[in-house]
Amino acid sequence: EDSRAQSLVTETGLEWFCIGACPSRKERTRKRYEQRGDGVWQIDDETGQETQLAPPMPSGANTTCSTSIHIDTEALPSTKSAIDDLIVCDPVFDRDTFMAEGRHDAAEAIRAAVDVFLYGHVSSPLWSLYNVFGYEGMLLLMAQNPDLASYAGQRILSNATQHIRMCSVLGADGIRIEECLLDQISPESFRDINVPILRQCVEEIRAAGMKSIYYYCGNPWDRFDAILDIGADAIQLEESKKGFTIDIEDVVEAVKGSCVLFGNLDATAILQDGSDDELHREIDRQLKAGKDNKNRFVMSVGSPITPDTPVERVRRYTDLVHMLQK
Repeated sequence: EDSRAQSLVTETGLEWFCIGACPSRKERTRKRYEQRGDGVWQIDDETGQETQLAPPMPSGANTTCSTSIHIDTEALPSTKSAIDDLIVCDPVFDRDTFMAEGRHDAAEAIRAAVDVFLYGHVSSPLWSLYNVFGYEGMLLLMAQNPDLASYAGQRILSNATQHIRMCSVLGADGIRIEECLLDQISPESFRDINVPILRQCVEEIRAAGMKSIYYYCGNPWDRFDAILDIGADAIQLEESKKGFTIDIEDVVEAVKGSCVLFGNLDATAILQDGSDDELHREIDRQLKAGKDNKNRFVMSVGSPITPDTPVERVRRYTDLVHMLQK
């Protein structure tokens, strides 16, 4: 893990790295890997079990949440006990056991190998209802029974809290809270149901000694004050797309230096497909806008870097940022 992290930072110039727990030392001791004609296999020397590993997906794989299920929306839960059955709370994080098992070893090696901002990732608790009830069920529950939706979000927050505490032990500098789909509820529901839960999430991160970065996907303009009320140390927004515009200069005017702001350079039209001149101009524009946010600004893309973006192009992006910010 440390050599991979070092290679990533060296070749791309990126200054952020997402970390997580690794398998225990016992598990790593008994398992090994073999390259065979039909691919890579994992062999458990203790049980004899052999598992063929799937090759990496070109677009990556989401390992932070399960695939959304689809349930009969006529049978949505109507009681807290029914929610309890659907959303099981994880055990309280046991730091001593975690450390004794060596599940922090990879993160520790990465920290020793590279000088970057290490972060953990959590999904917004309310958005995570998508993985319990499906898209339609999530929206119906919030619309028809907001108190129960809030209770369900609190259950998920309990699990997110254990993950946050684990990331703190791993040595993370911050936690990135990702929010999707909740631009599709009303601004009133967003403020009444979602903001209180996210405030608690931010406070858990702060209590664990880390910074919070709130990444909101969607059109923010009808609820921007509520987004700021979450109290995150930093906010990050998408680039302009999906029929709405998020211009970095307008965002700076709305934030007014109240928190750190991340840039939202277009990962496809500019980073992947744009010319060097277009990339240069957009980085320069965003950096100048960021200075008006009381210099509380981190240059970033608005969406994940695409698989079709060459590593050399990413390096060109980071080099330009360093050059233009001087």
